[in-house]
Amino acid sequence: MYYSENYKSPSILGTTMSAAAPPDTQATLLKRLLSNNAIYERLVETRNIVFDDQDNVIKIANHCLMPDDDEAVSFDIKELSQLPHLVSLSLSETKVYGDIMHLGKLRELVELDLSHTSVRGDVAHFMELPELIRCVLQETNVDGNLHTFHTYREAHTFKKCAIEL
Repeated sequence: MYYSENYKSPSILGTTMSAAAPPDTQATLLKRLLSNNAIYERLVETRNIVFDDQDNVIKIANHCLMPDDDEAVSFDIKELSQLPHLVSLSLSETKVYGDIMHLGKLRELVELDLSHTSVRGDVAHFMELPELIRCVLQETNVDGNLHTFHTYREAHTFKKCAIEL
């Protein structure tokens, strides 16, 4: 993965983001979104949900789940915009849905895999994510002009991003 066990989230110019869930409620938010405490506990135990030292969620993945559990993971991804310190998001083959524009606010996002889900939108929403280096959106309703995406990122000296549609 692209973060360390001791990942420390940088401050965002000393400002707070009003839409962000306070760290102490980010776990509660994830429990509500997953709507299954056993799945939540399994993801935490297997480090598929990871918190930083300030209890901010920095990773969400479903790598340890069986297909039936993947089917149970169903929520609108706009809720994830409340997790501004999220670095890694991988919920492929789940039932998550919604417009990816809401993830464009996750300025610390490094890797994203929402392949084989019902998400939709335009990759243009990810052009300004400076840390994003891997984006997998195969078998989704996401599209967009990849040339424009890469040209914009290069012009703004953002990191190169491998994107799969």
